[in-house]
Amino acid sequence: MTPIRITSESFEAGRFFDGFSLPPVTRWLAPRFVAHDPASATLRLDYLARQEWGHPGGMVQGGIVTAMMDDTMGPLVLAQTGGRFHPASTDIHTRYFRGLRVGDTCQVEAHLEHAGRSVAFVRAEMVSEDGKLVARATNTVRLIDYIDSSAHAYSVPGNTSSGPC
Repeated sequence: MTPIRITSESFEAGRFFDGFSLPPVTRWLAPRFVAHDPASATLRLDYLARQEWGHPGGMVQGGIVTAMMDDTMGPLVLAQTGGRFHPASTDIHTRYFRGLRVGDTCQVEAHLEHAGRSVAFVRAEMVSEDGKLVARATNTVRLIDYIDSSAHAYSVPGNTSSGPC
């Protein structure tokens, strides 16, 4: 499979690449594109930790931290498989090392470790704006073939639907 490069231009235009628009959760999390390197199978996105994600202690709720990492790992798998496979998480494990303060910017770097015929393994790390490790996630995903699937998501080449995934 030939990877498809995610670019800042496509990301800012509301899509990962042609035919694959950003899903509602990505628009809600509102990441900023940093870099995609198909050769090393990595994707980096920045996120601003918004007030509504915080708990009373002023830190971002852990589920949101995991969502940001998942939201970086998913598009990476999609791009690295040439847009052919949609990743469906079967097991995501997150370890938290420190809190992410509301109002801070963090960076998530995802790396595709291996993709087989039906399963892929992905990992991500989140670092705070001061460069400290916030969390690390590993994710096992089932690869759902867009070509053979009748359960297409919100945007597939040739599909203009914007419905739920």
